[in-house]
Order: sequence, then structure tokens, then C-alpha cells
Amino acid sequence: MYALVPVNIMHTKIITFFAIVCSSALAADQFGKYQFEFGKQYSSPKEYVQRKAIFEANLKEIEKHNEQKANTYTLGINQFNAMTQEEFKAVIQGLPPVPKDVQNNNAREITALQMLRAKYANYQFKETFSWVDQGVVTSVKNQGQCGSCTAFAITGAVESCFAIKSGEVFDDLAEQFLVDCAYGYSDGNGFGAEGCSGAWPQAYLHYLKHKSNGYHYMESFYPYTAQDGYCNAPTEGYYTGATMVDSISLWGTNEDDLKALLVEYGPVTTTVNASPLGNYNGGIFSSWSCCDAATGGESCTNNNNHAVLVVGYGPGYFLVKNSWGSSFGESGYFKIKSGTGHCGFGWQVNSVPMC
Repeated sequence: MYALVPVNIMHTKIITFFAIVCSSALAADQFGKYQFEFGKQYSSPKEYVQRKAIFEANLKEIEKHNEQKANTYTLGINQFNAMTQEEFKAVIQGLPPVPKDVQNNNAREITALQMLRAKYANYQFKETFSWVDQGVVTSVKNQGQCGSCTAFAITGAVESCFAIKSGEVFDDLAEQFLVDCAYGYSDGNGFGAEGCSGAWPQAYLHYLKHKSNGYHYMESFYPYTAQDGYCNAPTEGYYTGATMVDSISLWGTNEDDLKALLVEYGPVTTTVNASPLGNYNGGIFSSWSCCDAATGGESCTNNNNHAVLVVGYGPGYFLVKNSWGSSFGESGYFKIKSGTGHCGFGWQVNSVPMC
């Protein structure tokens, strides 16, 4: 003899069952789309299951964050969603440790800083300013799984510097040239370059001035490989439309100095703790997980692990060109809250080439 199940209970169970099935199918479909869009391939069924689980966990965090209307930025899908936070931090680490006996600005830099501050002490900055709008910022590139962010930031700064000087925008100088040829190089003050293990902006700028006579190499002659290699730079591969005659790197300054450098010279290379940025999609980034250098000083900026190119500013933010491809953030850019050195941004080192 069989017990009769009330129709409404059976109906509820059926709906619940299909909801679970549909939810699983949706998650699988989303992960399939993610794999296709970002070309993700996994070596075994075990790794597939692991990556799918990480992706789904990150997706829940993204949805939870975006439901909170008080947030000033949104999260979204990008190439990092199937990584753990530890894996992401390892991939983006692009700065060597801060030298033990770090020397603050030398006499030349102190003089340059004093002159800059004097000039911009009462300057009426525009509410919004962008070198992108001036047409001198080159396209967003992707450093891949190599800690070469500084090579990309400095190369982008030099491309813009050349464009401002010559009036010609040459979009493709060779980041790999710096990764390979400046490997092991130091600026003489302990700021060195270690290829895919990271580099300081000072090292690359010093190398360009003193070892390549202000010339940078062209991508067509020295393609990017996203790995360390031997220097192979024949003379005919150098871009000759402009040269870098000097540079300024200001250590331990602040966002006011960064803003002045930006308006005076062009896009500025600075550093940031990018660990919380992995799922960023758009808006002005401001996270409880970041310290503020304005109050934390070196205890905050010593966490910086990524070099970026500052290309503009607006009310309450800086506009930043990143090197994680155009699928990241706002077509490869992000905005970050200004005024407090959020995530160490703009308060460790600010560097500009001079052409």
C-alpha cells in the first residue's frame, strides 16, 4: 500500500529540484563562457573541477558586492576569476623588495621637487584632466603571467613622452627589451630590475638614459614573450622619432606631487598594492581591505606590489592605465580614490621620463 503525497508538497519538491538543476547548469554555462572568452584550458578533470569551484566562489562574491548600492565600484568577470587570491597576488607581484638602506631624493631630485611645488602651489587645476583625451596615451597591453608591470608602465610613459615631444604617436615600443636587456641592472641606489620577478621604475629609466642613450626599442623587432630571456637588440630596432633625455623619480612624495608631475610632464608611473583589484570592473575603487598611505606611511606603501601608469584625474579619483589587457576594468583602465594614498597609491615613488 502506498502513501499519497499531497500535490502541493510534490509540486514544491519538483520546483526545488529543477531550480537546483537549472542553477548548476547556469553555473556550468557561465564557466564554459568564461573558458571560451579567456582561452582557459585545464590539464585534467581534477583541475577543471578545482577551477570551476574557484570561479563559482568568486562569482558569488562579485554578485554579493554588486548588490550593495553603497559601493563606489563594481566587480565583474575577467581573466583572474578562476584564481585564488594567493595565486593572483603571485602573478601580479612586480616590485622587488624595498632596498634596506633606501635613499630618499638626491640633491637634483630635491631641487626638481621644490621647483615643482613652488610652481603648482597656487595652481588652479582643471576639475578633470586626461592625457587620453589629448590623444597621446597608447593602447592597453597585457603583461600575462610575468611580473613585468614596471616594464609596461615605463614603456607606456615613454611612448606618451615621445608623442608629446614629437607629435607622432608610436604605439608599440618593446617591453621585452627592458625585461631582458635591463635584467640585473641597478640605478646605483639599490633600485634594480629582475625581469619577470619585478623591477623598480628608477632602474628602467636609468637604463634608458645611460645604457641606450635615451632610445627605446620597437616591438616589431623585439616581441613580447612574457618570460625572461637573453638581451638581443641590434641597432636597427631602436625607435628614432624621439629620445628620453632625462627622468625624475620622486621617492616618498604624495598625490599632490603626482598630480603636478602629471600636468607638467605627462603620464606618471607610480606604484600601488593591487592585491584587492583582481575582480574590479568599473567605478572608483575604494576598499576597506586597503590601507591609506596618508595615515599609514611606509607601513602602507611597503605593501605595494604593482606599477601602473597614471594618465588623468577627476573629482575624487585618478585615472590609471593598467597592463592586464583591455578585458580588465574599464577597457583596461581603472579609477582609484584620490586624496588618501589609498592602497599606497601615489605615495611611494612617482616617476616621469623627460623627452
